[in-house]
This record gives sequence, C-alpha cells and structure tokens, in this order.
Amino acid sequence: MRMKKIFTLIAMAAMALGASAQTEWRPSEEAPAAGSSIIKDDLLKVATVFETTCSKLKDEVGNLTPVTYGGKTFETYMQIRVDAAPTADNPTGTDKGGSTPLVITAKKNVDLTVYYRRQAANDAYAENDGKDMKLIDQSKPSAAIAAVTYETFDIDGAYANAIKVFKLEEGKVYTLWARGTTGRLYGLDYVEGTGAGGGGGEAGDGTFMISFDGMSAANKLEFSNGFTLQITGNETKTIGNGKNLNINGTDYQSMKVSNGAQNTLTLPAGKVAKDITFYSYVNKDAATDRDSYWKEVAGINYDATTSGGLFQCFNTDLSNPDKRTYDFGENRLNAITFTNTGEQCCYVIEITIAAGEVVSGIENVKATVVDLNAPAYNLAGQKVSENYKGVVIKNGRKMIQK
Repeated sequence: MRMKKIFTLIAMAAMALGASAQTEWRPSEEAPAAGSSIIKDDLLKVATVFETTCSKLKDEVGNLTPVTYGGKTFETYMQIRVDAAPTADNPTGTDKGGSTPLVITAKKNVDLTVYYRRQAANDAYAENDGKDMKLIDQSKPSAAIAAVTYETFDIDGAYANAIKVFKLEEGKVYTLWARGTTGRLYGLDYVEGTGAGGGGGEAGDGTFMISFDGMSAANKLEFSNGFTLQITGNETKTIGNGKNLNINGTDYQSMKVSNGAQNTLTLPAGKVAKDITFYSYVNKDAATDRDSYWKEVAGINYDATTSGGLFQCFNTDLSNPDKRTYDFGENRLNAITFTNTGEQCCYVIEITIAAGEVVSGIENVKATVVDLNAPAYNLAGQKVSENYKGVVIKNGRKMIQK
C-alpha cells in the first residue's frame, strides 16, 4: 500500500507538471491548406493564409539532416514567406508561391518562442532587418515588434538558425512573416504569459518605433499602445504623413511637420524614458538656405552645432535617414517636447521606455549623431567585424552586437 501511495503521488506531480508545461508545435510532412488552423486551443489560434510547403530537412543530395540548436532538434520545416510585406490595407502581405505567413490570434497573454532559419543581411544578423523573420501587430503593420530575447546560431556565414521570444497580448491579432529565402520555420513553443503591457493595450517596457499611424486630429496622433503625439507650440500647424524611411531593413511611414512646430510626445501613464532617437529627412531634394536641425529637445535649446549638426538626409535618400540620439542624462521623462527649424521635417522616433517615476530638472541632455558605418571595437580595443557578437564600443558608446 505504501508503494502504491508513493507511485500515485509521483503520478499526480507529473500530471501537474505536464499541465503547466510549455506547449509545442512543429510542422508535419503534410502541408496544411490555405486558411488551415495549425494551432487552436485556449491560448492561441494560428492559421495559414496561403498554400505552403512542409518538408523534411535534407542536404543537397537528399540525406536527412536534422537541425539541433537551443536545446531542441528539428526534422521538418514550413515555408513562412510573403512576396510583398504586410500593409495597413493587407496585413498579411501578398502570396509567395509555396509559402505563407501565419496569422496568430492571442486568446490570452502568451509568451511565444519562434525557432527559424534566417539569411544574413550585410554579413550580419540584426533583429528585424530585411532578411529576418518578423512579427507585426495587424493594427500597426508598419512596425515590427521587438522580441523580448533574440539569439542567432551561425550556420555557414550566409545563414543562421535563430530563436525569438515575443510577448503577445490577449485579444490581439498578429502576422508572422519573412521575405526572400529566410522563411524556414522549425517550430513554435508557447505558454501563458504576462503580456506586453500593463492593461488597456498600453505599451510595456521595451523599445518602440513611433511612426505615422493615422490621424486623430489635424495636430494630434493617438497610438493604440498608449503614446500620443501633438503639436503644442503652435496649434495652427498640422501633422501629416511623410514618405517611408527604411530603418534596419524595415519601412516605417514618417510623420511630417512644418518648420518651427513644437511637438510633445506623451508616454503611457506610469512610463518614463531616458533618451529618444530621431530618424529624419528634410522634405526637399537638396539643401537650401534655411538650415534644418532640431533646435529644442526636452526643453533644451540648441544651435546647429550643439544639436548634432544639420540634417543630412533629403527626400531622395530615404534608405539612409539622418539619425541622432538625445540622452536625458539623469532625467526620466513621461512627456518629451521637440522642435525643428528650417524646412519641413519628416521623422520616425525610436524610444525605450520603462515603468518609473518622472525625474526632471537636470539640464544635461546630450545630442549625438550616430554613424551607422562606424567601426566597432571589443573591450580590449581591438577592431571587430559586424559578425562579432558581444559587447562592443561603437560611436563612443558601449552596446551589444548580436
């Protein structure tokens, strides 16, 4: 009787552990038809859009070649590709023969892990570049969602296997997609999670791209994740939509503002930022007599030198936008003002936010122009290539190169 009782307790413990274990999906050899649900349970619904291909992993002569990385072994894959990227009018992109994006509906807050193969872009594997597999919120298709974690495992210099973990929010619909030859999906893991935000659809901690998202009023934009952007210095001026800027391989529609219009970006309640980055261009095809630059950021006034210099990008070179970061020092701000001068300016914002208390009054905001092609050095001062992974010094700042 004692042995039976011990066995029963062990069995019950195993059942409890299994109930909370992570759920896994891997493609079978039989490809699903267009519009099929490949996952449908109380956490997720994941459906194909077009007909796709599922295959065994084989080498060039047909030998089976399973892939092992991240503690898992995969024997099959599904093609996850589109011909043209998702847009507001078509949030799943267009058909690429033999491949499909996936539409993911989160029935609860879910932590989703994606295992896939990706192609190198410019000899590197930057997250959400032009060759990476991306996840978008269908209500904001122009902005790829940043993963909570992103890890790559080099294969041969041209390709890498990768792992991304995303936090999905209950009730939201997402598209998982890729372009080119990057779209081998090995499998998904998912488990009930905490979601990306603090309720009400607000943004959680992390880095966000703020791009044109439709008008709320002539001088105001309200974003679905809780940010607002409004002209506050001269309310006769308006915000419009500019051209797309290509940032790390992803197109973002810029916001256009007239000369001298002060803008205020307000973060979701309880969130603060310590810096802000502008990607921008002058709405002219060449330099003019009117010097164009940010003359005020976060209440600090600048001239063309102290702001980081004049805007160097015009509307003929949108793949290489002017980029500069303003560091708030010890400040932590919930609302950030900024004002341009000169010609019309079109811009996209990158901002990292976190929960915290507002701290202001320390006037040491610093502006830096970021050279995207600047050399990188390891902590020993040795120059390293873009393939180097780890902590590097670039543009005088420490950063993690993935």
